[in-house]
Amino acid sequence: MRSEVQVFAEEMEKVLAANDHKPGWKLKGVAYLLGCLLAEVAELKEALSHFTEEEVLRETIDVANFAMMIADVCGLLKSRATHGEV
Repeated sequence: MRSEVQVFAEEMEKVLAANDHKPGWKLKGVAYLLGCLLAEVAELKEALSHFTEEEVLRETIDVANFAMMIADVCGLLKSRATHGEV
């Protein structure tokens, strides 16, 4: 795994772990998660216009986490992990 991917995945996990007190994304529908993803993309666009490093990083992680949640809810990750493709 590329070091950049590893570092980014670790940051994604930190954000997910910090939100463990909330109900899980597996209970949410794809439409809801897509709405959240689009909102995070808008926040990323705004962060990029100001270019504060921490804010941009935080928003890219949020975008990636919601994209991952959509893939998971659609059942696209579990089958790959089971077959050792991930």
